[in-house]
Amino acid sequence: MVINNTNETIELVLGGAVTSTQASFTCAFNEFSTSTFSGNETNGTSNNTTPVTLISSPSAGFQRQLRELIIENNDTAAMTVTVRFNNTSVTRIIMKATLEIGDSLTYTADGGWNCKSTNGVFKYDNIHVNQTGGIRGSELFVLASSASTVSLGTAVAGQYLGKAEKAYSSIDFRYQVDTQVAGTQTFSELAVYRISNRFSIGTQQVWTRLGFTNCAAVWNSTGLKTTTVTLTGCRAGDDLYAIWASNNTTSMAPRSGNINDPISSILHVTTTNVANWRPSTSPLYQSTAFGAAASSVWFNWQGT
Repeated sequence: MVINNTNETIELVLGGAVTSTQASFTCAFNEFSTSTFSGNETNGTSNNTTPVTLISSPSAGFQRQLRELIIENNDTAAMTVTVRFNNTSVTRIIMKATLEIGDSLTYTADGGWNCKSTNGVFKYDNIHVNQTGGIRGSELFVLASSASTVSLGTAVAGQYLGKAEKAYSSIDFRYQVDTQVAGTQTFSELAVYRISNRFSIGTQQVWTRLGFTNCAAVWNSTGLKTTTVTLTGCRAGDDLYAIWASNNTTSMAPRSGNINDPISSILHVTTTNVANWRPSTSPLYQSTAFGAAASSVWFNWQGT
């Protein structure tokens, strides 16, 4: 995240007035030109709906790169924080999140955005750090103020994982089952598919299955789960989607969060024809019946 114009800044603004205490922030950034380099920091507090500058404009011939930002909710109520880019009073949102009491929102240049609770537990993250299959989470996930569930009873949920950084042989998923399957089980499967163009969701697309796992014996109880999907034919640079499919009397409902961003129509999709898309019997799937999902499964994944 770089600013290179004398009119550009990065700001913090709240969605409303705090109850008692402003959010605090610490910010580290690099400043450099063709001949000089230095590390710098700022720190301070928010000012309700009045923007506060996190990184001020560089001098002519210089650039400033955000390396780390931590924003903490010190108030006695939840708050909405917005980090935005400002170019001569024209603003663009970089990140908008609702933080519960004690939550901290963190950005690092190597790890992206994450949110931790007051106990230091990750609530949401999109870690994407190394070229050998490091742990990653949902891309461009917009933080939610509370948990919800995705009902898979009548829909297939798909989530964009990102581009494969190498030819993965398997992917491990870590997630939470809130509602277990019950009654007659038709199928309970977690799969990984490749798609030719993720920016054309809603048009005629061919989804190519790279692997799937039968989760009937996993989704029949609640709690944290780890599922490994073995892949065949994955290539470096493939656009990968996780496909969650459960067609049962009572279908599995994983822990999820609400989505609040128009780009979710690319990253988090759903279709209602679950009976026609069973991953184990659909090495190729072709459909246009996709739309933006209202919720997104919370999970981490690691490719090897």
